[in-house]
Amino acid sequence: MMQAPPPSAYALTAGNMGLTLLSDSLAQWQGPALLAYNDAVFTEEDFVSISRIGGSSKHAKPWKTGRFGVGFNSVYHLTDLPSFVSGKHVVLFDPQGVYLPNVSTANPGKRIEYVTSKAISVYKDQFFPYCAFGCDMKSPFHGTLFRFPLRNADQAANRKTYSCSINSANDDVVWHRKALQRFSKLNYVSDCEMDAFSLDFLSEAVVGGLSQIRTHKFYVVQTMASPSSRIGSFAATAAKDYDMHLLPWASVAACVSDDSLNDDHLKLGRAFCFLPLPVKTGFRVHINGYFEVFRIVVAFGMVMIWTDLEKFVLSGTGFYWKMLWHLVLLNYFLACDNYWLGMPIVPLPSDLFEMILNCKSDGHQKVVTPDSVRHYLRDSKYLSTLGRLHNFLLLEYCLEDLIDADVGIHASHLPLLPLASGDYGSLSRSSEGIVYYICNELEYMLLQQISNRLIDRTIPVKLLCRLTSIANVSGANLVVFSVNEFVQLFSEFVPAEWKYKMKVLWSPSSNSTHPASSWFLLFWRYLQEQCEELSLFGDWPIIPAISGHLYRPSRQKKLLNLEKLSEKMQHVLVKIGCTILDSTYCIEHPDLINYVHDADAPGILDAIYDVSSSDGINQLLQCLEPNERDELRQFLLDPKWFVGRKWMILTHRIASGSQFIECMMENLLTISSTLI
Repeated sequence: MMQAPPPSAYALTAGNMGLTLLSDSLAQWQGPALLAYNDAVFTEEDFVSISRIGGSSKHAKPWKTGRFGVGFNSVYHLTDLPSFVSGKHVVLFDPQGVYLPNVSTANPGKRIEYVTSKAISVYKDQFFPYCAFGCDMKSPFHGTLFRFPLRNADQAANRKTYSCSINSANDDVVWHRKALQRFSKLNYVSDCEMDAFSLDFLSEAVVGGLSQIRTHKFYVVQTMASPSSRIGSFAATAAKDYDMHLLPWASVAACVSDDSLNDDHLKLGRAFCFLPLPVKTGFRVHINGYFEVFRIVVAFGMVMIWTDLEKFVLSGTGFYWKMLWHLVLLNYFLACDNYWLGMPIVPLPSDLFEMILNCKSDGHQKVVTPDSVRHYLRDSKYLSTLGRLHNFLLLEYCLEDLIDADVGIHASHLPLLPLASGDYGSLSRSSEGIVYYICNELEYMLLQQISNRLIDRTIPVKLLCRLTSIANVSGANLVVFSVNEFVQLFSEFVPAEWKYKMKVLWSPSSNSTHPASSWFLLFWRYLQEQCEELSLFGDWPIIPAISGHLYRPSRQKKLLNLEKLSEKMQHVLVKIGCTILDSTYCIEHPDLINYVHDADAPGILDAIYDVSSSDGINQLLQCLEPNERDELRQFLLDPKWFVGRKWMILTHRIASGSQFIECMMENLLTISSTLI
């Protein structure tokens, strides 16, 4: 009934006793009942099929429920007197032959054409309970409505067909055919590809006159493969070539009762898709799959007990498990030179996982934990075959049970650190192995030349935050990048021989070992944001000049910043030979004032002084045209330099280099007088 196609519906009714009944013994079945409705109308073939116990007209229709001819019999777990209305007929079953009048074991029921029959008016109370879901018991009903009157406590105690004993001479008896079953807390998962539900098994044991009832809860999962799948294609071929109507369907049932013993027979796994039923598998779950019963098997079953059938129909069920091993498991095991392709694990729901942990086991249980995964991965040769996303998940899981300070100890030699180069680094203690850096976005661009030592910034944010937290406690070979690390690594980005040189020729276009112009832009942006004092790089030529050279930061030999000067004045100072800062690289830094002169009178005097001496000032200025000398003189004698703070600085320069300045100004004034 539960597998009826939609639209279908179910209802529980309170019922009414009534007086006008087919038989007085039927009064006890006029109480509470389960109604099951669907919109399909019984055909004549359906009427014949439902009346044949153990036979079915649906054998060649494997998609139909009831292909073995015994499915409807399950309703007798609920009732002794099932009935239904469909079309213009009402059908009542009484297999025990004790309730309906004029029935026998050979003819255990009645079929009444109620539309034209007077029985409806005579036995009105008998048929009133069918007036539901649009059925009025006057005109033909365009659907099917089953009624299953429920047993009360007395009826259940006196039932004959399904009373059973917990004692059995044969442990291989199929228990689900002997014990009462009921659905409980039926939870369907609508957003999954598989159907899943819970099922309660009730069993009763009578010992010394005392009745003991036990409930075993099973969790059942079932699924069907698509017709386009490999097994679906096989089923289609079997139907076409061999008239074997198979469906690619399978299910698994696991006993999840907390109070069940580990050696309970319900927990001893069996396979129900083999004959004889069932076959012990040694698993902790029961397995079922679609299978077909041929008439020859039924014929054998009439004269043989199940345990003997194996000798005649099957050549030993163990043979089929051997086939399964060779076709599936063995090929899987041999796929990678006798190594498992991955860590052999079984994912389980949390409740089932806890249940298995609490079970007694003959052997040592191997439980997947972050620690066990770490040990496995250290010896694994196949991590490189995993996708990057899977590596991220593994790393996050392996760090799950560790505090930040212990990562270097317990996760050492774990090759899961995602690097900017696309490779993976190994974790270790802070004093061992290669150091890997966690950078901000600017540093990440700046340090691409050592991408094999940078943690990939494209990893999930949660994982990056965890690695940063580990780096902050200094317990592993992870470091949050800083300017101090940059100073130590600087020889990786510029030629090592540049160190300690005051001046080097920088030609990235003709020398691949020289840093590129784009890198230099990033470098000075980094210095501006992350480096407070340029003296940290005082051993390296890092200040660019317009001559194409790089100069070491020096407080004695400063460069001159011409950015605020006129073009004529810039031309004059270049012609003199002053060391001019190349401003095209966005050279800005608060500490730059200590290494670069401003474009004012004191700064220009210092810049000229750096490229000359008092003895050579005349020769130095001889290279200038008269108008250029006049431009320089007018700039130096501009009244704005002789007021306020500028005047104090200029006075200090004049006092400290009086002979040079006196000589230069005298030279400029002499030339100017000559021009006049």
